[in-house]
Amino acid sequence: MITKKEKKHLLNKLKRIQRYFNRLEKIEENEKIKDKAKKRIVKAFQKHINRKIDKLIKHTQKRSGKGIDPETANQLMKDLEYIKFS
Repeated sequence: MITKKEKKHLLNKLKRIQRYFNRLEKIEENEKIKDKAKKRIVKAFQKHINRKIDKLIKHTQKRSGKGIDPETANQLMKDLEYIKFS
C-alpha cells in the first residue's frame, strides 16, 4: 500500500527517469554525433540516470513503513536496481 502523496511523488520521479531514458535513446540513434563524443555523452547520461535511481531507492528505503508498505518498497527497490546501468 502506498499513500496518495507518496504515489504522486514516486510517479513524478519515475516519469523523469523515463524521460532521461528517452533522451539517451535519441542520442544513441543520432548519426550526426561522432562516435567518440557519443560514447562520452551516453556514459554521462547513464551515470546521471543511475544517480537518479539511487536517490529514488534511498527515498523508498526511508519511506518504507511510513508512506510505503515494506513489501511494496522491497519490490520497488529490486525493480529499480534491475533497470540501473552496470
